[in-house]
Parts: sequence; C-alpha cells; structure tokens
Amino acid sequence: MARSARHRAVVGTGVLLVAVVAVVNAISLPSTAPADVDGDYVVTAAWNLATEGVFSTSRDDGPLDHHPGREPLFPALLAGAILVDAVVHGGGVVDDLDVDCVVEGTSPACRAPNARWKLLNGVLLLCLVGLTWATARLWLPPAWALAPTAVVATSTSVLGYVDTYYTEVLAALLLLAASAASVQLQRSGRRRWAVAGGLSLGLLALTKAIFLYVIPLVAAVVWLVGDRTTRDARTAHGRVVAVLVVAALSLPVAWMARNAVAGEGWVITRGADAVLMTRLSYDTLTAREAGAAILYWATPTHGPDLAAALLPEDAHARLDRDDPDGYYQGHERVRDEVDRDGLGTVLARRAVPHVVLTPLLLYRGAVPWAQFDVDGPAVHVGDLAAELIGRTYLPAMAVLAWWGWRRRRSSLALFVTPALASFALYAGMTHFMPRYSVPAVGVGAIAVAVAAHALWRRGRSEDRRATGAAPPPSPVAEDVSA
Repeated sequence: MARSARHRAVVGTGVLLVAVVAVVNAISLPSTAPADVDGDYVVTAAWNLATEGVFSTSRDDGPLDHHPGREPLFPALLAGAILVDAVVHGGGVVDDLDVDCVVEGTSPACRAPNARWKLLNGVLLLCLVGLTWATARLWLPPAWALAPTAVVATSTSVLGYVDTYYTEVLAALLLLAASAASVQLQRSGRRRWAVAGGLSLGLLALTKAIFLYVIPLVAAVVWLVGDRTTRDARTAHGRVVAVLVVAALSLPVAWMARNAVAGEGWVITRGADAVLMTRLSYDTLTAREAGAAILYWATPTHGPDLAAALLPEDAHARLDRDDPDGYYQGHERVRDEVDRDGLGTVLARRAVPHVVLTPLLLYRGAVPWAQFDVDGPAVHVGDLAAELIGRTYLPAMAVLAWWGWRRRRSSLALFVTPALASFALYAGMTHFMPRYSVPAVGVGAIAVAVAAHALWRRGRSEDRRATGAAPPPSPVAEDVSA
C-alpha cells in the first residue's frame, strides 16, 4: 500500500511538472518578432478577415480579392484572436493598427501585438499537451503516459513554431484528435466518434490541404477493421463510415465551393503545384547524390555538416537548399519542362525514378524539425535530441500498424493510419521538408511509448514465466500482444 501511494505521488508530481513546463513554454515563447515570409500571408489573411470580413492574402489598396493563398482555418482562429486582443487592449477598435507595420515590425509600437497574437499558438500547445496525455492513457499506465506528454511539451520540433504564425501546432492537435477519435470509433462503434473524427480530419484539411487525400484512406481502414461478419453488421458499419466521410468532407467541400464561386476553382489553396514541381526536381538525383543524401538528411541540423566533413563537395552540393543549381531551387526548371511537354508527359518520363526515390524522400522528411530557434526562458530539449527522438516515430508507427493489421481489429492500426498516410503522400507529392512531419509529433511520441511499453511487458512476462510466476495484467494486451 505504501509503495502504491509513493508511486501515485511520483506520477502526480511528474504530471504537475509537465503541466507547469507546458504553461511556461506557452507563455514565454511568443515574442514581439515580426512575421516571417510565410507568416505574413497568414497574418494578412487574418487581418483582412477581422477588419473587412473577407478572406484574402492581399495587402494592396482597393477592393480585396478572394485569392485562397493559404488554408483558412488558422487565419480564421487568428482573426478571432485579433478581435479579442482589440477588445482587451484597443478599446474594441482594430483599425487603429497598421497591418504592414505589424507584419514587418518596423516600429516598436507595432511589435507588441505580435506577442499577444502568437499566444494563440501557446494555447494550442497546451491543448496538444493535454490531448497527448489523454490519448496516451488509452493504452498506457500513467507513468508511461508521462513520457510522450513530456516529449511534446519540451520538444523543439514543436516549440519552435509557437513563436511563429505557422500552422504546425494546430495541425498536430487536429491530427492527434482525428487519430484518437478513430480509436474510440473502432472501440465503441458510436456515430458521435465518427462525427468527431470526421470533423477533425476536415478541419485538418483546412489547415494542411494535403490531408484532404488522407480522408479516403482513413475511411477505407475504418471499413476494413470494423465488424463485417454479418449483413446487418456490414450495414450498420457502412453507415458509420458514411457519417465519418460526410463529416470529414463537409467543411473542405464548402470552402472549395466558396473558392469556385469566387473564380478560383475547386481548390482549398493555391500554390500546391509549386511543391509538386520541386518534388519532380528531386527525381533527377544521381546515384552518388542519393547515397550522399542518406548522410546529408540524417538530421536537419547536423546532417549537412557531417556530409561536408566526410564527403566530397560535388556529392552533396546540389542538396543544399540555397544552391541556385540545386534540387530545392529546381522547381522553375521543372515548370518550364511541364509548360513545354505537358504534366502527363513529364510524370510518365520520371515515373520510375519517382517511385524509386520516394522512400529516400520519406527518409528525408520523417524527422520533425523546427526551422526556428527556441529562445528565452523556455524549457526544452536540444535540437539534436529532438531530432533523434523524431527519427523513431516512423519505425514505431510502422510497427504498430503491422501489429494492428495482424490482429485485424486492433485500434492501433487506426491510430497511426492518418499520420502514416500523410507521410506517404508528402513523400510522393512534395519534397517533404522535415517541417511537414511536425503534425505527427503527438501520434509518433505515443507510438514510440506504446511500442516500448509492449517490449518491456514482454520482457517481464518472459522473466515471470522463467520463474513460474503469473504474468502481470496489461492495459494494452488487447492491442499489442503477439
């Protein structure tokens, strides 16, 4: 009894400590630094929505266009934050500020709103940490659930985006919510979880457009792992899957219809063709450069230095993002080729190298990375530690997917499906920058913890069998036992 009380006290202290760290990071990280190149579009869209009621990324004088230059969800939330900030700090008046000044940080008076508006990402970070704990507890005892929660609360891969207007923290929250709702759907079969999971996926598509293609993959897996033993069971399960799909597509389709009416086409956002052109540029990697890329892309912060120290310069020079003749800058060359020969011809011409090199691009991107420094009094692990931990996410998720498919009804297969599907799509359709895998931080950290806990339990069970003792009960035996 005393040992149990001590254990609860230690776990409770750990939970409290992680909560305090999360709050400190959420409050201390937002700074007065101006928006960066991508963030200025988000701020501009939010500003126009808050002041004019129009979603537009234009800062030109005159009537605003309806150009969907960015996915709409984060700018909409930021517009709400701007309006709240105006009530608290500006007497309810928003137009007294100059958005150009705020975005560019040209005056000290315009910098303060940046820190206040970025608190939105701080709030989202707290929600992500809390949801990580709650989701980990679906399989793990409290002491083990602390590990992924602490990783999310202190990883620079997440914290690096709190002081920005990037959408990675929101995407990580929604991806984890969709994955957790899918688990509850598989366990209970209730339609409310289909609605929750579907809406999470739909909102995720309005945060990162590529997740629109994840929706049918998730629906297929939900169908496959459900109860289809009888005709009545198949009918009931089919209705649940239909609810999931309708809930997932309702918001993205409504937004795409808005853009079509505005003359922008049936799209969520413009500019997706640029990343495809960049991805096609990487299809011309030579065998020597592909080999060098394994070292160059080992970790985003240290891989380039390792390659420079150990490899000839001509083996890795074109992997540098800043090289004007490199692959990252090659999208214009590919676009010229597409304009001349047509996209279908270019895709057919590069089909074989595209398929062969997709695993290498998957290797490149499957390590969540913050391209921004974490400064101030924030509590965090180092970049290298965060990247090495991140390297374990894809293998752990793949192992849990295999476990899940082996058991057919395992909720683990559903849990990791959205993240794995996004990785595959990013590797095949984009150049898969390590930033793109940041939304999978919560799912990946939990997957690593669940896999480690299963291995630990198996070791304990073998020891107990060797001594003739009964194996201990497992809260995750239904999902991960062999």
